[in-house]
Amino acid sequence: MKLFTVATCLVLYVLSSCASFESVTATGKLAESLDTKAHLFDTNPCDFLVEFKPQLIDCNKSRGYDTIRKKGIKLIVAYGKALQSIAKESDLKPADQIELVIKGANNAGWTSLTDNQLKGSKNVGAAVIDLISKSIKQKGLSKVVRSTDPDIQTIVQQLNGILTERANAYKEIQKTIDELFYDDNPRLNLSREVKDQSDKVIAYAENNSLDKLLVKQLKIGIKDQLEAIDQEKKLIAAFAKSHKLLAENFTKIGTKEDASLVKKIFEDLGNLFDGAEKLKPVSTPEK
Repeated sequence: MKLFTVATCLVLYVLSSCASFESVTATGKLAESLDTKAHLFDTNPCDFLVEFKPQLIDCNKSRGYDTIRKKGIKLIVAYGKALQSIAKESDLKPADQIELVIKGANNAGWTSLTDNQLKGSKNVGAAVIDLISKSIKQKGLSKVVRSTDPDIQTIVQQLNGILTERANAYKEIQKTIDELFYDDNPRLNLSREVKDQSDKVIAYAENNSLDKLLVKQLKIGIKDQLEAIDQEKKLIAAFAKSHKLLAENFTKIGTKEDASLVKKIFEDLGNLFDGAEKLKPVSTPEK
């Protein structure tokens, strides 16, 4: 439902726009849609692994990746918002600049990213600053998109890797829970340890109703985490594919052929999001 809403909002925005850089605006909107995902995960797989398989992943590394991922998402969001601002109005007003700086940088922390943490972030961050500071006008958008695309694709690849590692950890936890706690398991009465004062296991007790309820809630929580990861990966993929399309067809940006790029963006959305194939952009009437 959330993915469908994102696609719908994108359609409505394009339909109401009279700008000649609709493909850039649409790509910026896809980037901005990730804004709600940056703080999506309040937990880390390590919060569960400590009780199941603490040796599965390096938890310090995993928690570090969480920070990098959040900042990486915020960098993409800031970039998307900056693209939209220039696409809509070549000469940014001071108030618009202030909003982009406050919301896009100080609150996000992406300006502290280095290429050692997230390769490609330095160049994309520099592009955001140039866009915000009015160093780039509408006519320069095609050059910005073309020059930043290799770094955008590199960043996306790394974010996908972080998300995949997180998903694999949750799947491993899910597998362990299924092995220990499914109803027909004859070892069910061996899963609750009884320890003495020295923390030595001296016996096993049968699980009670509360144990089973907690396990059920845990499995639901892991399922929600996996679905959230899948949604985020789809949104990242949609932005990356749209951006690459613009980079490969940069000469069409801001021209009459720009509409063909918007059409292609919607076709790609239809392949990623259920229901999006029913949404079709309408060309903006010429002035």
